[in-house]
Amino acid sequence: KDKKIACLQSSITIYKLRQCLGLLDDMDVDTARATADGYMQEYTEALPLNVGLEKLERGHGDDLVVLAVTLLVFHAHKLQRPALLRRALCYLEYASTNVAYNFYFYILKVLIYSRLGVCRLDIMQTLDIKYIQYDTLTYLVLP
Repeated sequence: KDKKIACLQSSITIYKLRQCLGLLDDMDVDTARATADGYMQEYTEALPLNVGLEKLERGHGDDLVVLAVTLLVFHAHKLQRPALLRRALCYLEYASTNVAYNFYFYILKVLIYSRLGVCRLDIMQTLDIKYIQYDTLTYLVLP
């Protein structure tokens, strides 16, 4: 199990570097979708590694979901394809059923709903944050 987790973390680090260096910025819609689907496939395969984690602990493959979603959000904006936002939202909803709580998932949901023109303050309320922090997060909600 430890070897699988280390291998997964190495893969995630490589994926993050590729994305941060802009190596995925020039994809067409189909390639972006296929890449995000690949991340989600790896996430699904990594779910058994989460057995025994604490309730509020992030899963070992949760970063794959964040990578998939941010890739789709970027390309949805760049290519003017809101369908990619809806796909990203489906990824987040799926991943949310597999973990008790992941702050990043909720923040990304608020961002995507906002870009789709839907104000979901109920999601922000589940973040269990202090009122002053709402001021910091309003840029996610407001157009």
